[in-house]
Amino acid sequence: RKAPPVLFLHGHCGKWLQAINLAAYVTEQRPVAFFAADFHASASALHASIVEQQATFAAAAMARIAELYAEAGAPELALTIVGHSMGGVVALEALRLLSHSEFGHSKIKVAGMFLVSTPLLGHPLMFDQGLRSLSVRARHELWSEPSRGPWTVVIAAGETDPLVPSEVAALPHGVAGASLLAPAMHNVHADFSHVNLLFSRHFLHSAAALLSSALDGDLAEALPRLAESPLASLFKHQRADLHVGGSDDPNDLVGDANLHLLRWGADGQANSETFSAKALHEVMTHGRQLDMLAWNDMEEGRTYILPPPTGCRSFSFVIFEQPRTIKRQPESTTRGEDFDASDTINCTALAAVRLLVITSGDSSHPPSVDRHAKLQPMELQYPKKACLFHTTTSVEVPTGSVMVASVRRHPARGRKKTGPAVMGWAQWHGDHLGDTHQQGSAGQAVFATLLDPASWAATLLRPQVVLLPARGHAVVTRLDVLLGPRWASFLPFDVRLIASSDGSSGSIGAIVVAADLDGSDVRAAALRTTSGPSKRISGWASESVPNVFTPRFAPGRSLARRSRETTATSSSEHAQEEAGLTEPILLVISDPSKELAVEFRGNAWALLARCFRTDLGYIIAAWLGATMALSATPLNFSMQLAVWATSSMAFAHLCYEEPKADIDDGYSPGTPPLPILLFVHILGASLACACRTSILALSSAWAALPCCRGSRGRLSIVAWGVDFASWGLAGSAHPSLCLVAMYLRAVLQLVPFRRQTHQQLEESSKQDEAQTWAANLAALLGLHLVCYAPSLVLTIWVLQGQHRESSTPALQESLLRSLPTSHHAATPWVDSWLLETRPELRASIALPAMGLIPGLLALSCRGAVPAQVAPAQQDEGCRPTQLFALARRLLVIAAVLVVGFVGHRTYLLWHVCVFALSVHAVVGLSTLASSA
Repeated sequence: RKAPPVLFLHGHCGKWLQAINLAAYVTEQRPVAFFAADFHASASALHASIVEQQATFAAAAMARIAELYAEAGAPELALTIVGHSMGGVVALEALRLLSHSEFGHSKIKVAGMFLVSTPLLGHPLMFDQGLRSLSVRARHELWSEPSRGPWTVVIAAGETDPLVPSEVAALPHGVAGASLLAPAMHNVHADFSHVNLLFSRHFLHSAAALLSSALDGDLAEALPRLAESPLASLFKHQRADLHVGGSDDPNDLVGDANLHLLRWGADGQANSETFSAKALHEVMTHGRQLDMLAWNDMEEGRTYILPPPTGCRSFSFVIFEQPRTIKRQPESTTRGEDFDASDTINCTALAAVRLLVITSGDSSHPPSVDRHAKLQPMELQYPKKACLFHTTTSVEVPTGSVMVASVRRHPARGRKKTGPAVMGWAQWHGDHLGDTHQQGSAGQAVFATLLDPASWAATLLRPQVVLLPARGHAVVTRLDVLLGPRWASFLPFDVRLIASSDGSSGSIGAIVVAADLDGSDVRAAALRTTSGPSKRISGWASESVPNVFTPRFAPGRSLARRSRETTATSSSEHAQEEAGLTEPILLVISDPSKELAVEFRGNAWALLARCFRTDLGYIIAAWLGATMALSATPLNFSMQLAVWATSSMAFAHLCYEEPKADIDDGYSPGTPPLPILLFVHILGASLACACRTSILALSSAWAALPCCRGSRGRLSIVAWGVDFASWGLAGSAHPSLCLVAMYLRAVLQLVPFRRQTHQQLEESSKQDEAQTWAANLAALLGLHLVCYAPSLVLTIWVLQGQHRESSTPALQESLLRSLPTSHHAATPWVDSWLLETRPELRASIALPAMGLIPGLLALSCRGAVPAQVAPAQQDEGCRPTQLFALARRLLVIAAVLVVGFVGHRTYLLWHVCVFALSVHAVVGLSTLASSA
């Protein structure tokens, strides 16, 4: 009765066993009743009907859980939902169904939702309009009003998730909740795939703490503490909160009358001087003091004064602690074997830091504290145990400011010396994010300012190395990556540390921290120094692999991180404007007394991955546009494609879109930069030419077979009607398989052209034009088949019998026993207008079948006339009719507009394909009528 319920919903081809690790971590912290639904590894990402069936079951399960708690006398306990991948979409649809009285919504209380790697805002591969409509409908009904819908936390796996991009796994603007990036969560900072995210130790430790807070009802208060990286405060322009001093004696605030001032001696060593608080005015008048304080120069129980040099704006005190050795064997299915949740660093037990603003005194009037502030440490447990005391001011530090560091425990100076090894440094900085690395009189940035793509491309061949000399760089060094807000997401780079001349290779050289444009999505890695040249081919999208740090910045992701409160958004934007965070920020936290070389290399594989993951809709739209452009004329293809690409790019740039994330339209990455748009058009034209070449090659191979005859004569109207009706019947029975057969038939219609010699084709312009038109029809049918790919894959999945395989052997017998009588059993006829009888699916069946009609008409008309007859031409003339000329102009116009019209919305490709095939159908009917 006292254990609150949690329901886990797995995703595409998942199983209930994926909830075991999370359940174990949560139950270790508090009592909880963990329920897990099992859908027998159903392919929920392939068809909307499967999602609807799973949602119906999930809604009934939620209602049943509420009944169980009501019967047990604990109806006040609310349900928490955890959905992984498509299980999150199922959860949204189930909550939408629960809003109807059929499931007794009034008896069900939902405390919150955790959606892990869920394509909440759409997906680049969402060709199925049914899935898109279902997702939009669920989002709109749940979140159209700010007060509706439970508190939601969405967690994305990161760039190494090959299935769900992190941009679409985020909350839309105006929804109560938060969007988190797993590699930027509290003490996580590691790479994940789509599934092993549920088996990573450090992620499970953080996610279990978040889930436990949701069960206690204080998720909103605990979210900033448990979800955000401790290093995020570095990028949010945190200032010291100065309070009015409550005592005239500084000793009452520092807690120790034995103060120590450190200065550089003549021998280059740090010398400590002991003095009383009454002589603190000497500190303000002494001039430049020691600007760096090392942990090894400090002693336990003493308090040290560090006055600021002239022009300083921030202070950092970094402490590293050596983690315990982990002796367990790595497990193949998990990540984070180097993470031990019990091995933590206690920053408050090691040191305390205060900022004091002291009024100067003299021999008769001792100095007094005007204002003071206590610095809260940023505790980092992974990827390296560290404490970071950091404060910034908007201008130079106030006159009379000193930093007071008290050492409470010094493990390295203990008598037994059994504690972990500790090192640290305290230093003032001239910049609010640490010292910007300088070379000479000008600041050295990682990349040039004027030629961003060119400078990035140069690092593909020769990496750029930034040298941080010994005692010539700060504890926290800022390296500017001048790629611009738009280019930072498209031009990824890798970071590596090169061993110094002393040969200390293999040791932890530094913690490298990267942040997004607005200071969110902080990534970090503890890099070891390496020697030798770096590999030219690195991971395509790694967040953190051994010895290489590869931060990735998602375009426009920060738009989806905004909460419902506009005040929080405006304050975040104000902080970003004040801090000047217009570029990605890269910080290197390292030992300032040692030389360090940071190597930067562009990652071409990650660039290709970003283009295909973000701009897949643009690529397929360019492919479709180039295919339609090739049908305009059979001559001078290169010139035709060049004119098309120029016009299409101009129109796409005219229809420029900003990145956005909302409830109705989902996530849009915005129009890509012009060079990426050029690459997309070149790739689309290459795919169109390769597709046309392969179609002609395939038809030539069939033409060489003895069984393939030449061109046949004209068919009668009755024969043509029977042909069209038979194909229409096949399309009504199974649209996707029928479309495959239609594509093969279109290729076979090219066989008569390929059986003729090249000389014969050159002598007849009518045959050349007819061949181009027929090849274009086959290419359009191939692209149209892409829109039906989910249904085709589902058919293959069912025909292979995978729907008969249960998630665990223990459930296999009950699954086979229930399948014959189940109303929700998977079937290859889910899109069949003739064979599907379930009434809830009949409404969505007509559209896929109707989409085949234009292609069927074009194929039947093309097959009813001899191959030598050009489209829409009379037998005695060679000039195209006005209808055919109009059809070609329509295809050219559509080819120019398709990239800007479709953009990232891949579900619109179906409409463009139907339009192009309708043009072919009209021309085919005209050709059939004229040839008759």
